[in-house]
Amino acid sequence: MIIELAPEIETRLNSWSITTNEPPEKFVKQKLEEALEDWEDYTDALKICELVNAGKMKTHSLEEVERLSNEMDEYIKKLPSRKSGENFKIIPYSESLTATTGA
Repeated sequence: MIIELAPEIETRLNSWSITTNEPPEKFVKQKLEEALEDWEDYTDALKICELVNAGKMKTHSLEEVERLSNEMDEYIKKLPSRKSGENFKIIPYSESLTATTGA
């Protein structure tokens, strides 16, 4: 891909390159990736808005999310604590096949 830049933009890009000691291509690539990610986020947001407006997706208030988050935190605190790896057994893959197939 070849991108033709206006002389003013090329001068600014070269100035950035000299100041940062980085190749201009690095800046262009980084900014292009950021712009594409922003565009993808925007199109995802539009799709979600369409679903909400069509009644196919529900929204929740910040207060509701905070309340549910606090309830989950309290629930987790009440669970018995476990040591790392407790209730789990690591077995070789061949044994796992025997265990699942009964062979």
